[in-house]
Amino acid sequence: MIVIEKGKIKDFYLRHAKYKSSCISFIDLLENAKWTMPNDIAKTFPKCSILKNNRACIDLGQSVRVIIRSNYLAGNAQIRFIGLHKDYDWINANTI
Repeated sequence: MIVIEKGKIKDFYLRHAKYKSSCISFIDLLENAKWTMPNDIAKTFPKCSILKNNRACIDLGQSVRVIIRSNYLAGNAQIRFIGLHKDYDWINANTI
């Protein structure tokens, strides 16, 4: 997948250094993914939640959640949100 707005991931791990390796591994997985449907995301990330509007919430563990929006035909995944679980409580994952 082409990853759009992966700078959000870097900004996050620069503020929260202990999550750097998890974030870099996540980006690597995204870039190597070849998703054609939502179930493909769940195969890559078994702890994810498939949401409305082509979004998925992926739990990176260690209290970090990422919301992506996928365009399967174009082969891209856009980072919509990355934050700690407490930050996630303040957003609407289906519309962010």
